[in-house]
Amino acid sequence: MPDRLTVLLVEDNPGDARLVRALLDPSIQVVHETRLAAACHAVCTRAVDAVLLDLSLPDAEGETTVTSMLEAAPGLPVIVLTGRCDEALELAAVRAGAQDYLVKDGLDEDLLRRTLQHAVERARLLRELDELRRQQVRSKDELLAHVSHELRTPLNAAYQLVTIVADGIGGPVTGEQSEYLGRALRNVGQVRVMIDDLLEATRMEVANLRIECRTTALDALLRAAVTGREAAAADVRLELRCSALPSVWADPQRVEQVVGNLIDNALRYTPRGGVVSVQAACADAEFVQVSVDDTGPGVPPDQRTRVFERFAQVDDGSGPSRRGLGLGLYICHELVTRQGGRIWVESAPGAGSRFAFTLPREESHERRPDDSAR
Repeated sequence: MPDRLTVLLVEDNPGDARLVRALLDPSIQVVHETRLAAACHAVCTRAVDAVLLDLSLPDAEGETTVTSMLEAAPGLPVIVLTGRCDEALELAAVRAGAQDYLVKDGLDEDLLRRTLQHAVERARLLRELDELRRQQVRSKDELLAHVSHELRTPLNAAYQLVTIVADGIGGPVTGEQSEYLGRALRNVGQVRVMIDDLLEATRMEVANLRIECRTTALDALLRAAVTGREAAAADVRLELRCSALPSVWADPQRVEQVVGNLIDNALRYTPRGGVVSVQAACADAEFVQVSVDDTGPGVPPDQRTRVFERFAQVDDGSGPSRRGLGLGLYICHELVTRQGGRIWVESAPGAGSRFAFTLPREESHERRPDDSAR
């Protein structure tokens, strides 16, 4: 605990304020405010170790005082002071983030000292745990980036050598050998995609991902994404339906990455003879919506809220052969969000899925502050 504490006392009753001051150790520096707005300003402009907060103020009442204070200073230990013993209010204040709850009538010097000491020490330990957690995440991401980079070299060499043999450059290849080599190339390709996803996810976690938004012709980009996957859709009908679209304010490379990822997922989960449809249209005056529909098994209802989480694996009953690392949709979510849009899934079991996302129209971007540097 710091040698000299600074405590913010938020109390509008002069008598209660004098009582608390009298019970506090003389070495403690007290900053006194009578309104919540002034108290929130105080924690933003000066160093404070803890807050003693009355729940009944001229400009705030109840547990919302705790919520507002913690919004102004996240992680700051807040100890609630109240004039009445109310178990429901006590529980609500703690759920809102208060570290402790003290009734003024039962307050004494020893209780106040111990409560302050424990709250400050608890907050310090939580900060240290958060920093340790951040360090662990950084270490893990650095390891993933290093391993992924080192894996690329031998994997690329293997891919090139198998390709040479499959193309007959090293000698004649039988039909059976060609089939085996094709399977090997497909598996090497899957591993390359996983490594790329690991590197991309790592860049996102360490804030090293560049998004360069500019005026982008979405219809041409969608046609290119669909055309580039027609060969992979030999057993599935791949359609593109989009009317004349306005330009969007987006990073074309990242948009193509999102669309390509969604199409690849749809092709992977759509059975032979099914249909994958890519559609785009104006959602409203502000956004354009792109959707990729498939006729696959669908996403179970209990898993739709987590499919965009990092390393999420959706169990649709198709077995482990279709699974990757669970990073593709997480990357899509991050890329869309960082360009000012949103992404979601609509699905019914056995009736396929629709993955849709929005992007801001160019003219709507011109009407708002520039956020392309995010």
